Amino acid sequence: MLKRLRSWLFLDEARWPDGLPDEEIAEELQPTKQYDILEAKGGVKIRPAEITEGTSLTVWYSGDLAQRDPEALYMHYGFGTDEWEDIGEVEMYKDGDNQWMTNVYVNRGQAISFCFKDGAGNWDNNHGRNWTFQVH
Repeated sequence: MLKRLRSWLFLDEARWPDGLPDEEIAEELQPTKQYDILEAKGGVKIRPAEITEGTSLTVWYSGDLAQRDPEALYMHYGFGTDEWEDIGEVEMYKDGDNQWMTNVYVNRGQAISFCFKDGAGNWDNNHGRNWTFQVH
């Protein structure tokens, strides 16, 4: 289950989290990119919602491992669904209470899949399904 949380408009280096402040200004400015945040089951949020090859993906995690207040958390990722390619691992950074975040560069098309592990070697792989999102 995916849920749209919020749209962000980036306009000539300016950012308005809740949309544009004024309709008059909105008519004058043309958005350069629109980002949506998607929330998936298991405490995962991603931005942008529509992942494009050659761009950065931000991932937030507040699932089971994050609730245990670990000292370190990592996102293990690869490209593809069944057989992962270009497998990597990035450290995540605390972003509020029981929430962690990281960024990863999406260098391949088709799909990006990932799961999480803490510094003690405990894994959260979404009950064996990992989290997989299509890359456009």
